[in-house]
Amino acid sequence: MTFFLILLIIGAGASLLFRESYLGELSISFLPYWGAAMSIGLLISLWGLWKYLHGKKEEKTRFWIQFSTLFVVGFGSILGVFLWKYHNFYNHYQLSGDSQANLKVLFSNIYKDNLGYDELTGTLARENPDVAMFVEFEEHHYEHLKGFLEKQFAFVEYLPWSTSIVVSKYPLTLLPTSVKGQKWRYHYFQIQKGDQHYLAYLVHTSSPTSQRHFNNRNHQLKIISNDFLTMHQASRGENGKVFMVGDFNISPWSKYYEEFSNELSGTMDNATRSFPYYFSWNLAKLLRISGTLDGVPELFYSHIDQLLVSKSLKIKSLTPLQFSGSDHKGFLFEIE
Repeated sequence: MTFFLILLIIGAGASLLFRESYLGELSISFLPYWGAAMSIGLLISLWGLWKYLHGKKEEKTRFWIQFSTLFVVGFGSILGVFLWKYHNFYNHYQLSGDSQANLKVLFSNIYKDNLGYDELTGTLARENPDVAMFVEFEEHHYEHLKGFLEKQFAFVEYLPWSTSIVVSKYPLTLLPTSVKGQKWRYHYFQIQKGDQHYLAYLVHTSSPTSQRHFNNRNHQLKIISNDFLTMHQASRGENGKVFMVGDFNISPWSKYYEEFSNELSGTMDNATRSFPYYFSWNLAKLLRISGTLDGVPELFYSHIDQLLVSKSLKIKSLTPLQFSGSDHKGFLFEIE
């Protein structure tokens, strides 16, 4: 047990100290689970300390009291850091329930091999959003859903080079960005409803499945924030209604998310901060639907899908949305 507790402290400490690294980032993406492990370790250490303090006094007992005390301090300190990071992200942004909804938007990463076409069309028909935005929307999805989408929505913008699609009941304009072709990891749109126009970013950065993809994702986030702050500043004006939604492939506890968020600080806020139990991606489900590994319990979730909104935009509601053939939860939200 002692050896296990030592490994647990080393693993958690390394996740914090080396979170800039590729492996450190993967580890810190599951921060709530580390918090749970630290809580268990702290309880075991407290029990051990109590046992030695109230047990039979022997010469070696003093050593174990000191050793158990170090465990208590170690687990308690790391748990405190994890709890601070968790709380520092959540419970800040509040939905505006009294605002009047003007635009209903649906977003999801539907997963590239998802064959649940009927579920996709059924959800769109039932929820009846004004705008729907999907990533990992492959050619086979477009072939099966094209007729339905063109009937349901007046404007369809299919972007096969980035496997993305945006459909809208209202005029939709694709706006320029600084990237092209295969490097295109986000799109920028204007949606016009009456005399109100909205600016929308659809994001799908590289999944950090390797060191190279990890570096690519970090670079892509830099491009998005740079375009937002420079190239797109004139188009949105001072009080533009802007939302940025997508599979960012990054958790709120990542150093690189913190950098991205700080760069947009004062202009955009993450609406998912209102949902402390929202974890949008499930590792076990990905392993199962991809055929990699079956029978893994659906325990390990991470928060990698985000919805950022400008200060001038109020959200009336935000509801998680799950397609059975996808490893991601999406969003259904209404904005004023």
